[in-house]
Amino acid sequence: MKVCSFAKINLHLAITGKRSDGYHDIETIFQEIDFCDYMEFTPSSELSLSSNHPGLPLNEENLIIKAARLLSEDKGCHIHIEKRIPMGAGLGGGSSNAAATLLALNTLWDRGLSPEQLHTLAAQLGSDIPFFIIGGTAWARGRGERIHPLTPGPGYYGVLFMPDIHISTAWAYQNSKFILTKREKNLTLPIVSDVLNRPDAWKDLFFNDLEPIALKKYPLLHKIIATMYDSGAFYAHMTGSGSTIFGLFTDREQARRAADKCRDRGETTMFRPVIDRNQSISSE
Repeated sequence: MKVCSFAKINLHLAITGKRSDGYHDIETIFQEIDFCDYMEFTPSSELSLSSNHPGLPLNEENLIIKAARLLSEDKGCHIHIEKRIPMGAGLGGGSSNAAATLLALNTLWDRGLSPEQLHTLAAQLGSDIPFFIIGGTAWARGRGERIHPLTPGPGYYGVLFMPDIHISTAWAYQNSKFILTKREKNLTLPIVSDVLNRPDAWKDLFFNDLEPIALKKYPLLHKIIATMYDSGAFYAHMTGSGSTIFGLFTDREQARRAADKCRDRGETTMFRPVIDRNQSISSE
């Protein structure tokens, strides 16, 4: 079985509180995109993992192995992953890999678990993983595990800028100053559903609470956002805790020119939002 393990961007990310379990409560808009890792699952007598990426752990520390163990302690499978999504870049690669593993092995091992049961298992593994069980566009709360699917807004062309900068999620949370009291413009599910259809309003209402500290430490990221807007983006931000920057464009050629302008300062790729995983059209 061969599957695409898609990345995500956060169109919006607000930190709304500190939890007793050490996590933070968030409100975020996840958007799955057609930039992906490729995973192949081959029946085997033992559970094993291989990859083209030399820095990827292949043991029990990897979320892929942990996800497989949640489904079965006695079944085997060899899993090979071709990594394209950078690690520690705010694109959810590891979380997506874990969710793809749950979905694939649920079929391959004929477990017959429902999406709700898979969601429960995903929440045990990590905060972003439940989103990747359903994919598409979603409003998430809590640690990110409380998922509400959304009707996607108008289509667009995207550009990812992925510099050789690793930003620790823990560092970003520890060093950011959050406004944990009620905001002047609090977002609710009805507001988000409405605003998604009005991309011209995204810049005024959506933001990323983890972005200011990252831009302060790494001025290059601020320059890339400016380049995206100068190139015609209607919306540009850092995704997650970074360091990836995305720019969104209504015009494909504007997106292509923006990618060209950024290419000498870091890796870039174009993407489209994933609306239907079975009909996703790559922009490569």
